[in-house]
Amino acid sequence: MQRSLVRLFLLAALGFLGCSAGGGPPGHDADVSRPGNDLPAVTPDDFAPPPSDLGPEAWVFDRDAYETVHGWVLLDPDPEAVSRTLQAAASYGVNHVQLSHGLIMNIEDLLGDSPEVQARAEVLNEAIAQAHAYGMKAFIWAHEFSGTGLDVCYAPDSPVWEARAQAYREGLARLPDVDGVVLMFGSAPMPPWATACLCEWCLATGDENPFDTPSQAERIRLITEHVGQVVVHDLGKALFVRTFVHEPAEIAWHSDGLASVQGLPFTGMHKGPVQDWQPYNPHHPCTGHIGPHPSIVEEDVAGEYWGLSVLPFCAPGYYRWRLDHGWANRGIGAVIRVQVGSFQALGTPNEVNVLAVRRLVEDPRASLDAIWDEFIESFYGLRPGDPGQAEVRALPRPPFRSA
Repeated sequence: MQRSLVRLFLLAALGFLGCSAGGGPPGHDADVSRPGNDLPAVTPDDFAPPPSDLGPEAWVFDRDAYETVHGWVLLDPDPEAVSRTLQAAASYGVNHVQLSHGLIMNIEDLLGDSPEVQARAEVLNEAIAQAHAYGMKAFIWAHEFSGTGLDVCYAPDSPVWEARAQAYREGLARLPDVDGVVLMFGSAPMPPWATACLCEWCLATGDENPFDTPSQAERIRLITEHVGQVVVHDLGKALFVRTFVHEPAEIAWHSDGLASVQGLPFTGMHKGPVQDWQPYNPHHPCTGHIGPHPSIVEEDVAGEYWGLSVLPFCAPGYYRWRLDHGWANRGIGAVIRVQVGSFQALGTPNEVNVLAVRRLVEDPRASLDAIWDEFIESFYGLRPGDPGQAEVRALPRPPFRSA
């Protein structure tokens, strides 16, 4: 009876409680220097990965053991737009596409038999088939938690784990040829740190705050391992884990939680700038710091907060700076958003960023001057030395540039 009263009291108090503060950003990533014209050209082999703290059996990162990722993230659900974007991706040598946002955000988007679910699955399967025809791997996004309430029991025998496993079995059965899942927590319908654990296991083993029992890092570990068991071990697909954060405390939660995952291969996916697409934000501290796992950098080349490709943000030097940080931190490639809803970088001056990422993934030593010359010739029909070519080069260049 006393336990029930405690549970009822805590449920009534949920609206007045918040997530407790955790650790701030790790101090290893305070460098916010900008690239300049005197930066030397680099290659992934020039970068030493961060030291391992895993003890005598430390994992040794070997970039050659992984396929380089050159990916695009698609957001627009219009089938014709999807097909056009995949065709453009093929022309850029893309080998990896992620279907997200308007296409799919949660595994629940694939559950049930409503006309909306069936139409979504049809669009996704067509996109996956087209991607495969072009030699690309195709992944879907999924946030956790989704499909749960505020009260989540994290006990080992909690029914939530089988419920989530079944959701992935059923959802992925609708996309039999998809290559894998990009799992994430930030911006989920019910992120782990917004849930309260009020079951007997938590009340018996945790502290007084149901939002912190178990810890946020432990919640991330548990969800990753349970979802990964289905995606990777049961279904044989690949798993990427995206570390999007809203608040500084979430950085350590992701880094510590993912570093403690056991028995599950996955790749970390980290925004270049921490939090969201602000070019002057420092690098994401989780990059390369989630335990024995490789990393890819996620970037926006369409200018979500910088003009939506209507106003130009043409900055190959900026993207080299972000990718260089990725290579230095167990990086194996990059994915870019080429669109924001129906706004596209393709066909605008921002397309130089698309070309830059391609060339810099292929060869981090690539000259930015050569990238600019290639883009201006293909986009404007002006070769080096043609009247007006130098003037075009000078127009759209913000203060992120290097030779």
